Amino acid sequence: MRKFLMLFLIVFFLSACSDDSKIKDAVRQNLKDPDSAIFKDTVFSTDNKRACIEYNAKNSMGGYGDWNYAELQKENSDWVVRAMSVSAEKCLDIGFKVRPYTP
Repeated sequence: MRKFLMLFLIVFFLSACSDDSKIKDAVRQNLKDPDSAIFKDTVFSTDNKRACIEYNAKNSMGGYGDWNYAELQKENSDWVVRAMSVSAEKCLDIGFKVRPYTP
């Protein structure tokens, strides 16, 4: 039983890491300077089909602006950006849960 629990936890955390990296890659594709992107918290819907991530990146002037949120939706096994720079309130809707920050 103990081995099964450990295996379950490992698979769970690895899948979360995979989703996080796919989400970050999808957001980077929509930025002017993708290499400058910095990410904070990722929030997932309880059904794991929607997500929001807090990000910041350099603007056209070469400086960092305010922190923004991107809203994403899972289609098949890929994450697709639905909106960039959404309000924080949109990401705090009922049905979202915060996953721990992973740099």
